[in-house]
Amino acid sequence: MFAFSAALLVLNLLVWGAHALLPWRLAHAAAPRRRLWPALALPALGLALAATALGLRLDPDPAVAWGLSGFADGTPAARVLVILALATALADAVLLVGGERVEARGWWLAGALGVAGLAGATFGSELLRIGWGPVPGPVALYAAAALRLPLALAAAELALGAPRRWTGLAGPAAAGGVAAYLFLRITTTSSPTIGVPPNSALSAPVRRSTSTWRLSTAPSDAASACASYFSPRSM
Repeated sequence: MFAFSAALLVLNLLVWGAHALLPWRLAHAAAPRRRLWPALALPALGLALAATALGLRLDPDPAVAWGLSGFADGTPAARVLVILALATALADAVLLVGGERVEARGWWLAGALGVAGLAGATFGSELLRIGWGPVPGPVALYAAAALRLPLALAAAELALGAPRRWTGLAGPAAAGGVAAYLFLRITTTSSPTIGVPPNSALSAPVRRSTSTWRLSTAPSDAASACASYFSPRSM
């Protein structure tokens, strides 16, 4: 299960990062360079979505905590994530069917949808990592999700070949994510509420006691933070 979850994490970073990065770089590229990505984009996205669905089926608790288990009976957050995934898939289909007839503006639109899809995927990954809590305030939650963006874009860059600007930002983003996780661990005790209907059973508080942070435990806390922030469960 751990190997599958780790592979799923890498797959999602790579696929969503490529959807956010490649269309912008290929918008003005020569026609021969444009042919490969449309052929790979939709199958890669389908593989990532299918693998994610399987992962959530094997370990449904984090998704249940945030109401991400379905579209019809899910939360607004779940519906937004599904719509973003479908919009990205539609853009991939347009690039595939349109071929060389797609102009630069079409590639820009596909890139914009890819960026939106990546933002939704990183936000969903952060929610799954948190699970039932503890949960930070909205600003800290969005910041922790945003720090995953350079990691996905760097994964796409490295898969393409020579590292560029996003690869250089991946290290500071990873350090910031771990720092944010430490701050979350020290200061928060609340349960998931974002996107959960107020009358839902999921909105009932689940209180968790947090251990007192001391200087003597800082090294072990930092190691735990690294493992938890990059937990393979965060798909």
